[in-house]
Amino acid sequence: STGKRELVAQAWYPAQRPSIFAWNGRARYRRLKETNFKSSYQSVLQTHAYLDAPVDPGGAPYPVLLFSPAWTGQRTQSTFLMEELASHGFIVVSVDHTYYSGLVELPGGQVYDASRAPSIGVFAGSSVAEQNARGDKYTLIEAQDQIAVLNDLERRNKEAGDPFSGRLD
Repeated sequence: STGKRELVAQAWYPAQRPSIFAWNGRARYRRLKETNFKSSYQSVLQTHAYLDAPVDPGGAPYPVLLFSPAWTGQRTQSTFLMEELASHGFIVVSVDHTYYSGLVELPGGQVYDASRAPSIGVFAGSSVAEQNARGDKYTLIEAQDQIAVLNDLERRNKEAGDPFSGRLD
């Protein structure tokens, strides 16, 4: 193992108004591979967001917020909140923590789930110190994921030609 983790992050941001022939159409709530039988309907639900819409340059630079989903949750679990914050001038980036989030489809098509995530709600048979150590371990892993995303956003903000160039505060 290289010690590196692949992450999936998704951004909601103030966008230019779409034309009647919108760029790539409205975003779906979740990609099909990130659903199961019971949640598959979410792959056809449209959100208010448009895929790959240009960032509105009018209010830039925009403050950036990071969203970390609940343990074994998914980056899209609070899409309504991300859309609301973006409509008020924030860029919100949500991260799936690979192996600790729900179903995650990586760019190569591999799908991972939270089956490797330990149960963090079972306190029987463990001490407070053991529970704290477990919490510290996974908090650190997720914090490192967030730092990696922030570093990538900082790079993109400085990179000429990137859609987020000069638009992140």
